[in-house]
Amino acid sequence: MHPHRRSVRDLRRGHAELLVCERDVVDTCAVVFMSIGRAARRLKTDQKSPTRLHEEAMFECQLLFDHAHRSRYTVEDLSHMPGERFSELYMRPQGLAQDSARARHRVGALFGEAVLRNNAEQLAAHLGRQLGVSVPGDGRLSSDWQRFIRECRPEEFLDIVTVVYRYLFWRVGEGIANWWRDVVRQIFAEEYLVYEIDNAGGVHPRVDREFQNNIGSTLAGLQAPRYQTVRDWVESAQRNLNSAPSNYRQSWRATLSAVETLFGLMFPYVRLTADEIERCLSPVIERAYRGDATAQRTAQTMLVCFKAWIDASRDYRHQPGDTEPNQPPADVTILAISHGASLLRWLAGLDEDRPT
Repeated sequence: MHPHRRSVRDLRRGHAELLVCERDVVDTCAVVFMSIGRAARRLKTDQKSPTRLHEEAMFECQLLFDHAHRSRYTVEDLSHMPGERFSELYMRPQGLAQDSARARHRVGALFGEAVLRNNAEQLAAHLGRQLGVSVPGDGRLSSDWQRFIRECRPEEFLDIVTVVYRYLFWRVGEGIANWWRDVVRQIFAEEYLVYEIDNAGGVHPRVDREFQNNIGSTLAGLQAPRYQTVRDWVESAQRNLNSAPSNYRQSWRATLSAVETLFGLMFPYVRLTADEIERCLSPVIERAYRGDATAQRTAQTMLVCFKAWIDASRDYRHQPGDTEPNQPPADVTILAISHGASLLRWLAGLDEDRPT
């Protein structure tokens, strides 16, 4: 056995003695990682390529970190190179994608790793039970998995991430499961998918914390029984956003319906149009901010934004006889829903302050 490969084996066997303190763990991983990398580059006749040996070192070091429950360091910190790929620096896409052939190929290639290859048939049977899908060849070959990952439906692709994580966690080990999660998480990030993976392997739309807080605050402000239907529409928008794949069109439409419903509660028998926004809300604003000329001017300007938001939102509402519009981009949808949620909070506040 070559010395550098034996080092990996010894590192795995002796990790209990190495876990003296986190500095020792980090230093040990760094030394082993770099020594294997140097040795691999010198190898010319070894059956495994330097890249494979490099990956083995990273994998063993990552398992050591996982076992020690260290979250302050990652193997990527140890393997950071001064340069990045050209495409990473200069070819970044303008928006996030709901699907990616490159991401599917990279995830499929993971099934060539020994830890997944050794559990391939059991995993295929497990997917069949959990998702009702069939992996070609019962998953015996890594090429079967690559074909399956390449051709499955988008929602199945995302479900596979979670189901494989759970299988590995319960049947193989937490460290292996976390390795799978972290590698797929990195692939999703590098291929600019619109999804993120939580610590338990679940896949969710990639929306920021501020957006989540915005929606939560909106729902909190709609707790009165009067706003039950409005709240239902907001929750529908959330469900469509959190579906796999996300249905951005329906989520935006539900947000528009929530605003229309609240406007209808405030002004019965009035249709939400630009003219009616001006006619109905201008007097409300004048009363709500009486004595504060600056606030009145600012609020009147916000009505212009409100009217523009309504016009933009209706572009994605299907009209009889028209073709169904395409799914809106993820970033535009998040912006629109965030603005709609803010409008709902503002309108609900104006509604509650109106004299009865």
